[in-house]
Amino acid sequence: MTLRYPWWGGEPRSVAIEKTVALLGKEVPETAIKPEFTECEAFLETFQPLASGGNPPDVFRNAVAFLRKHDERGVLMDLTSQADAAI
Repeated sequence: MTLRYPWWGGEPRSVAIEKTVALLGKEVPETAIKPEFTECEAFLETFQPLASGGNPPDVFRNAVAFLRKHDERGVLMDLTSQADAAI
C-alpha cells in the first residue's frame, strides 16, 4: 500500500517528516509513504479540487481551522474506531 502525504513548510518540518517516513518504512514495510513537498499556496490550491473530487491525500497535516472546515464537509475520515482499537 502506498499513502500520499503532501506537505509544506520549512527545513525543520522537512527533516522531521523525512525521519518519520523513514521510521515508518522500517516499522511497517508493507506501507510506503509518497511524500509530496509543495509550497503552502500550492498545497491549498491543489487540496480543494482533490477533496471535492473525492480523492483527498491519504495523510496530511494543517491548522485546526483548516481541518475543522474540511471535517464539516465530510472530507476527513473518522478515525475513532482505529484510535479506540489501539488503546
